[in-house]
Amino acid sequence: MSQEEANKAIVRRIHDELNKNNLAIVDKLYSPDYVSHVGKHMGGLREYKEYLHAHRQAFPDWVTSIEDLMAEGDRVIARISEQGTHKGELRHRSMGHLAPTHKMVNSSRVIIRRIKDGRVVESWIHADHLGILHQLKGKDQR
Repeated sequence: MSQEEANKAIVRRIHDELNKNNLAIVDKLYSPDYVSHVGKHMGGLREYKEYLHAHRQAFPDWVTSIEDLMAEGDRVIARISEQGTHKGELRHRSMGHLAPTHKMVNSSRVIIRRIKDGRVVESWIHADHLGILHQLKGKDQR
């Protein structure tokens, strides 16, 4: 198996395990020196784990599906679709605080991960936070 295929397998495993609510996978497959880039914000492993925990509290049934997965060198690009029901308080630095709405939301995200020695060391995350907010705060479209 090529290194690029091995790196894609790591990304698939991350999504599979997070869909099962296995947040411990982050400690296994992310470097302790991990750095994430979300817009202009940079964070480390602790912030990423806090985000995952808070997101799972707000959307306990959150699932992602990999739509496209490409690798070149040490980077893997995943375009994913995601959905979940807003059942807990949402606390997010760019979306603020929002009480449960019990609405189902659908979104998409592109994540570029850099992998070294079988662990994610850096990622660039582009998520549609505005689209999620619109679905949560907007009027029912039915």
